Amino acid sequence: MLIQEFTNRVKVQVSAEEFEAINTVYMASDLNKDEFCAMWRKMNASRVKAAKEAERLQKEAEARFVRLWKVEQKLFLATAYYAVDVLSESEIKDLHAVNIATKSVRTLCNGETVNFFHSACSVWQDLHNFLMSA
Repeated sequence: MLIQEFTNRVKVQVSAEEFEAINTVYMASDLNKDEFCAMWRKMNASRVKAAKEAERLQKEAEARFVRLWKVEQKLFLATAYYAVDVLSESEIKDLHAVNIATKSVRTLCNGETVNFFHSACSVWQDLHNFLMSA
């Protein structure tokens, strides 16, 4: 069995040295590739689960990145009109996930606290810088 065949079946990356040991066991067994890989997945369930979670997080980050490019375009257009409330809740959530603030809390002279919404222009600049550096 080739390392690529193994990793495609178990959905876990292994080093070349680790694969050599795995392949030695496989060659000594009387199992076919699918049976052997199913057994390996069962014996390494926590590792398979961690690999699935890492893949899920990677896909989620990639999808967020695509959505953030759309938000960047939306904010760029909004800056021409100084629009403040152009973003949906999900877009704001994506911005906060990459540490871009859309509002801050300010304390006034009399001790009263109020939400201060950042301008579309400042949020766009922060997002644009983030996307260009990613």
